Amino acid sequence: MRSRLRTAIAWLGAAVAVALDRAGVIDRRRLRETLDLAWPRIVTGFAIMSKNTVDLAVIGVVLGAPAVAGLAFAFAYWQLAKFVSIGLAGGTVSLVSQNYGGDEADRAALVVKQSLLVAAVFVTPIVVALVAFAEPLVALIGGEGDALGYGVTYLVVTAPALAFEFFNMIASRTYAGVGDTFTPMVFRAGGALLNVVLTAGFVFGAGLGVTGAALGTAFSIVAVAAGLSWGMTGRSYFGHGASPVPIGRSGPWFDAELARQLLEVSAPLIARRVAQGVVVFPLLWVASSFGDATVAAFEVGRRIRGLLGSFSWGFSIAASTLVGQRLGAGEESLATVYGRDVIRLSALVYVLASAAVVAAA
Repeated sequence: MRSRLRTAIAWLGAAVAVALDRAGVIDRRRLRETLDLAWPRIVTGFAIMSKNTVDLAVIGVVLGAPAVAGLAFAFAYWQLAKFVSIGLAGGTVSLVSQNYGGDEADRAALVVKQSLLVAAVFVTPIVVALVAFAEPLVALIGGEGDALGYGVTYLVVTAPALAFEFFNMIASRTYAGVGDTFTPMVFRAGGALLNVVLTAGFVFGAGLGVTGAALGTAFSIVAVAAGLSWGMTGRSYFGHGASPVPIGRSGPWFDAELARQLLEVSAPLIARRVAQGVVVFPLLWVASSFGDATVAAFEVGRRIRGLLGSFSWGFSIAASTLVGQRLGAGEESLATVYGRDVIRLSALVYVLASAAVVAAA
């Protein structure tokens, strides 16, 4: 029975690959390379986005709409800060893949060090501001009453974990830059499962409410960082997963030219992501004028859209890695072909996924 299922899946996969090739969406060989990189990152994206979704679901069951609204206000600031890390990590994967593809592993490792230094400079004031000014920040976008208190609590507890989340983003993109999206997927998925267990235990078992949900999220993020840091220093996980561009105490830690390149590549990515995150603030403010239930409903919709965004995580990593490696090898025309094919495939996937969500709504 199992062999028949595998045969059927293999046949279906081959048929889809042929159909996509004939339709001019993506070449079969490039489809395999793209999916090998994309699917672990897509799973990772679902795992990451599920953290806030789990918190939302659990808190909604226990405390109702005001608590969900409070988390919505806190999530807006958390997501804005995280978008900064995503933009920086985007610059990291581009430079790592280019240097690693050009057989300059030492220089790729130095890129990672620059990324960590820049991340520390960015995240420190962000964390301080979110903790110190949590109440006025939540109130600014419509938080009041119970929702204000819940939002402040969640933001204060989870904000320090952003420092570890910045590291997790850079580590994940570093692995992607060298063609390994499986290792970070394992830790991200494990972190998502740990978050479910901790959040359920803290909220249902210990009765900690919003504080418990926040602690579950924070601890799971720290656990992922601890796991990834082992491989990022060049050590393996039972013979697998050691980063080929390890960071360590030895060797230089700062390179002005590489830092400049990193900022040049990352700046537009950060700006685009931050602009994307800022859009939600006036929407939340407007929703808050209709009450907590409206804010809660709006946030549920945002969480569903966020889960769909996981597809872009995979395809963007595949495009950045494959294009970067071809550019590093001096194959500009082939890099263009890879980029075009991945864009076509991602557009098709999003059309189908959006149709499925609309049909299920």
